Amino acid sequence: MGDVKKRFQLALDLKRPAGNRDFEVVEGDSGNVLEITLTDDGAAVDLQGCRVVAVFSKSNGTASQDTEGNGITLMSGRKNTLIIELYPPSFSPGLVECELLVFSGEAQDVLVTSARFNFKCKKGIAGASTLLSRNEWPMLVNMLKSLEQAVEAERVRQLEHEAASLFEEYSLDKSYAKMNKVAYSGSSYLCLKGCTGIAPPEPQYWLLIASKGLDGTGTGDMREEVYAYSSGIVKDAKKLNSKEAADYALAADLNALISSLNVREAEGEAPDFLLNCLPELLEYADGMQWTVRFNESAEAPTLNVCGLGAAPLLEAYGKAAKIRAGQVVRVMRLGGAFFTLSGSSGISLPENAAAGDTVIFSAVKQSAGTNSAWNAVASSTFTAKRAGVYRVKFGFLSHYDTCEAKLMKNGVDLAGSLTTFTELRSIDVSLVAGDKLTLHCRAPYDGKWFTTGIFVCADLPELKAALSVYGS
Repeated sequence: MGDVKKRFQLALDLKRPAGNRDFEVVEGDSGNVLEITLTDDGAAVDLQGCRVVAVFSKSNGTASQDTEGNGITLMSGRKNTLIIELYPPSFSPGLVECELLVFSGEAQDVLVTSARFNFKCKKGIAGASTLLSRNEWPMLVNMLKSLEQAVEAERVRQLEHEAASLFEEYSLDKSYAKMNKVAYSGSSYLCLKGCTGIAPPEPQYWLLIASKGLDGTGTGDMREEVYAYSSGIVKDAKKLNSKEAADYALAADLNALISSLNVREAEGEAPDFLLNCLPELLEYADGMQWTVRFNESAEAPTLNVCGLGAAPLLEAYGKAAKIRAGQVVRVMRLGGAFFTLSGSSGISLPENAAAGDTVIFSAVKQSAGTNSAWNAVASSTFTAKRAGVYRVKFGFLSHYDTCEAKLMKNGVDLAGSLTTFTELRSIDVSLVAGDKLTLHCRAPYDGKWFTTGIFVCADLPELKAALSVYGS
């Protein structure tokens, strides 16, 4: 069987361009043949004994072929006609230009260059990514889908296996995934769906898988209420001082810095929860945090730290906290009050804030003496972490009506001196990251007093301020 080739006949002159019919080749084809008849001003050029080089200029560079075994031969019987077997590297998609270099003489050191001709090259449809069309295609698609489903099922299985292998003490700040297991108050729970800050035994999120014994240790015969002295466990495991065991918190459930947690309630008054801390913590009471589990509900509770006096437990914007029995709450002392840091209406610290959170970020106070100049002794500062226009509300309360407050942005007064201590002033402030807002307070004479200002940031990026002040 003979070769199938494309043949293109061209007339080319040494001196002037010749008109040839346009032709086109396809990228990668190896069956293109050029038959070029060379003349000099219309007269045939004798190419016998000459070396001829064809130089091609293409879109991605240049290439050449010659009569020395590189695809160019002299047509038999026609001394001025060349046959060029066009190699694929000699052309690429786009316009290709070509000219002939003719070397003659005994040493082939006489060179003349012909006029140019050009042709087009186009990309072929077939390529390395071309697929053979077969009737098996739907079957291949289904197999691929089944493979993807198997891979996803294995990924889920591995995640569930890793989740099921987790067993640790419950942490209020950690996120838990389905199948995680935790120990909480002596019992073990299985996570039913992902959650953060929702402690067992919330049935929507946690399944009780192992309950602690009535003695609070998880040991002994849990079907019995009374243990023999030889067991090393209390005689009456259900009743402790005539109260149910559930009314008491285990020492292991409390922060190591708290020595005891007692609950008391007077007739007709809000419950007063007393936290007794180790003596060395007394001077650090302001700003301290505790995680507390409340065994009974309360509408307006107070906390009494180290017997220093009862102070209200508040939620966002200074509202009295509402506590339900069994609730676990993170609380913080700040400015003469206690604030809830967790729960649906609790506040957040600045570094943990997210959109929609309420954030108490600062407090100011001064205990005694004259402070007639504005300075940082009685001031609080908020540093913006993101750019935006903030709405700031500020003000103060004091034991004396001659005290003043002033709001500064990077040291520049924003709203003038605030002397009416019952007023709450509002101002819009444009901040960039790193800008500082500072509230300064001063009093012009000696005396025992202190002022505490608490700013609240809510629904970021809008700042809202609330003030809660306690003086003596």
